[in-house]
Amino acid sequence: MHLDDGICFATAEVMIYMNVKIIPQPRRTNEVIHALLLQMRRTKILQGCLKSTLSQDVTDPNVIFYQEEWNSWNEIENHIRSDGFSWILELMELSVNTPQLNFCDVHETRGMEYVRKVRTFKKTT
Repeated sequence: MHLDDGICFATAEVMIYMNVKIIPQPRRTNEVIHALLLQMRRTKILQGCLKSTLSQDVTDPNVIFYQEEWNSWNEIENHIRSDGFSWILELMELSVNTPQLNFCDVHETRGMEYVRKVRTFKKTT
């Protein structure tokens, strides 16, 4: 990665995020949380996995968010093919609403320099 005028560009690295949202029946929320905590421990040691996080919605604790962060598409595709990922798919089936699963990559991250630049730029109409 390199910085250019306060903008961080990913060059060789591409950060991939996998996001899962599950809303289990209230009686199964703890079960899903414990299963995802175990999944986190197993996944964090895999090559290419940078981190995984688990959280709950502040207003509705039955809404569970699970995220994994990966170095590359190739590494996350290996994970998707694994038995461990099958477990995530099974947990998603416990959702009372259609569960959400998406993957996104980050090509560019901007920080405060970008904010300063935009706020000081005079837009002409």
